Amino acid sequence: MVNTPSPPDNPHPAAFDPSALPTLHLSDTTWTPPPLDTPLIFPTFLMYPTHAQSDFITHFHQETSFDDQLAQMFPATPSSGQVPFPNWDTKREFYTSNLVVYVETRHRRLLKVGKDLTLREVLAKGFRAPVDGVAKDGVVLKDGLLSFVVLPKGQEEKKFIDEFKRKRDEK
Repeated sequence: MVNTPSPPDNPHPAAFDPSALPTLHLSDTTWTPPPLDTPLIFPTFLMYPTHAQSDFITHFHQETSFDDQLAQMFPATPSSGQVPFPNWDTKREFYTSNLVVYVETRHRRLLKVGKDLTLREVLAKGFRAPVDGVAKDGVVLKDGLLSFVVLPKGQEEKKFIDEFKRKRDEK
């Protein structure tokens, strides 16, 4: 977890999924922590750098796949009319089968996120235990928020990766 001096307003901090918690009764006098596998719900930014746009998802459930989340926001194909294109996507590139998702780790690794993976699986795959004096690594929860980059496949994706590596490597 990383905190910055001026975090954004976040009325929805990461929390356990209330439906997965045991029911407490007024007669209970002791508190038992939830099991380690209790799902979490995270506030999450999806950023679209090619258009200087973003979406704030207040409740991204840990067991939700990126495909499922994106399907609520973008059409499945260029011709499907169930979900409209965002008004900023004038080229009609943002449809789920044409999107890729990336996340940066604490040690500046850029991970391509499999859209079929759940948020829990992405966080687990991003984790690296400490080895030979190198600190542990993982997806950063910055100011209580997760952040992912969503791009159309192709040239924009390649430009983003090249720019990310250039900035990372000059530090």
